[in-house]
Amino acid sequence: MSSPSPAARPPLAGVRERLRALGVAAGRRRAAALRAALAVGTPLVVGAATGHTAEGGQAALGAFVVLYGDGMPYRRRAWLLTGIALVLALAMGLGSLVAASDAATVLAATLVGALSALLVVGLRVGPPREYFVVLVFLLGTTLPVDASAAPKRAGLVLAGGAIAWLIALAPALLRRPGPEHAAVRRATTAVARLLRSVGGPAAAAAGHDAVVAVHAAVDATDGSGSADAIRRAAALEPVLEAALALHVEDSPPLDRGWAALVRDAPDASAGAPGPHPPLPDRAAGPRLRDAVAALRASRAPGAAPAAGDDEPEPRRWRAPLRWSVGGGSPYRRVAVRMAVAVGGGLLLGHALGLDHPSWVAVSAAAVLQGSTFVLARSRALHRTVGTAIGVLLAGAIFALDPSTGVVIALIVALQATIELFVVAAYGFAVVFITPLVLLLIEVGGAGPAVRSLADVRLVDTIVGSALGALIAVLARPARGRGHLAAAQADAIRAAGDVLVPALTPGATRERLVAGRRRIQGALLRLRAAQGDAIGDAIRRDPRADVRWPVTATVERLAHLTLALPDEPGRLGPAGADPQAVRAVVDAFAARAEGAGGDAGLLGREVAPIPGLPRTTRTLEALRAELADLPA
Repeated sequence: MSSPSPAARPPLAGVRERLRALGVAAGRRRAAALRAALAVGTPLVVGAATGHTAEGGQAALGAFVVLYGDGMPYRRRAWLLTGIALVLALAMGLGSLVAASDAATVLAATLVGALSALLVVGLRVGPPREYFVVLVFLLGTTLPVDASAAPKRAGLVLAGGAIAWLIALAPALLRRPGPEHAAVRRATTAVARLLRSVGGPAAAAAGHDAVVAVHAAVDATDGSGSADAIRRAAALEPVLEAALALHVEDSPPLDRGWAALVRDAPDASAGAPGPHPPLPDRAAGPRLRDAVAALRASRAPGAAPAAGDDEPEPRRWRAPLRWSVGGGSPYRRVAVRMAVAVGGGLLLGHALGLDHPSWVAVSAAAVLQGSTFVLARSRALHRTVGTAIGVLLAGAIFALDPSTGVVIALIVALQATIELFVVAAYGFAVVFITPLVLLLIEVGGAGPAVRSLADVRLVDTIVGSALGALIAVLARPARGRGHLAAAQADAIRAAGDVLVPALTPGATRERLVAGRRRIQGALLRLRAAQGDAIGDAIRRDPRADVRWPVTATVERLAHLTLALPDEPGRLGPAGADPQAVRAVVDAFAARAEGAGGDAGLLGREVAPIPGLPRTTRTLEALRAELADLPA
């Protein structure tokens, strides 16, 4: 089968996908919108009720904490939100300290942009990433210049962050099931929908939805502490991979009983679910049967990992931050790009004589939240058009001269609306971001004068969006570094650079350490390449969806090799053949790059590696995934 082509999609497919994604997002994000409204409204109401409206507005900036970590296990989310609250408070304090000097503001903004970008990508913090750190810093520079007020303002933001922390984690305090369980349920539903769609026109879209959902479930369960959720998410991956393989093989439609088996609750025969529905005569058929049986077994009470797994199970949810600044890390480019956007935006705004250069920097930072040039270009267009409409909306609001109470109610309503639609309809959400920011600036102490500046926001946004799009073009990685196939091959070879010395008696420790360092950088490049390729719930590339199982398997292999003992050759006397392992790894890497590889090694099962059952199974799974790739 030839590689699926995005151009082959029906003309209205994108519209239908947007509408479907918008409906799903709206249904799933109501709780998130409610939390955001409560978090931003509480300090505003308290401040107004106590006669400290400006302080309440500044504390409301800490409410942006609630927007982070949605879907994360409560334990991880608690630590993340604590860190975000502290960073936002520091950003506000720093912005207040440097506001009197344009040069100091530009320098500090550049550092804030670089460090916050490096921090969030290193810790795998999802959207809105570093955007609100930059925004709070720049808002701090727009408040009345008073360096002595910096500690107070930082404390108010921290207090608002504490309120948001409590609201975000309230379900945990009520002992409700963690988000990881909901993520696994959504992934199960998405995989079942894919099985129902195999062989039909909706298979490509269903496959992308399933890839996104399973990826989110695996990420949500890593480090969650819920063995049941971890086990079920891991068991979903082989089912997804087998279903995608059937799609690649142009399989005819499957019996709907397979989707029912994936969805069904456990029963007494979970490990052997009885007569299987018929399967088409395809290579991936037996894989699907075995994967579904394993999935049902994972749901059985007291289910445990397979016997003989004496290898350590590595944690995957984050990488040590030092990897992000190490040699070959793609994250350094992300940090430099954000530093140029924020610092350069301020410089450009001053050079053009704009009244609010900070809005240029904010717009450039927002555009660069898109991980690829295509997404950045789309965000630039959406932000410009959305801001134009938002300026008209803000002008209408200010023309009515609303009271403080009405302004607070509008801020709460705008925040809820933004959070409800920002994932699926960014341009629509931007319409409400402009009046929200202007209202927050006014309530926070900038005074009514901000009302007369609504119209200049459009000019600043156009300039900032154009700057962000230009930086995205200039900072695009070379194809060899950013291409998904090359990143997969590099990570496979890097895994071999750790595995082979670990199996080779007499290997030097320097060789093993060098291999570990290489695999760290390769993992980061692989994650960046897959993240760029996979898109999101709306934008998809069928070729990247087909390659997702390879990335998932390579990541498992890489983490298993990093968990090996750090003594070279310690596993060698058990009977493993390091050169045979090297040959297998090289053949797999060549196949991932499209160079063919050794057909003999690709056509037979991987020989067991003594003492490493998980690694052996992962190598065998990788062989099967590579065999399924389109020619």
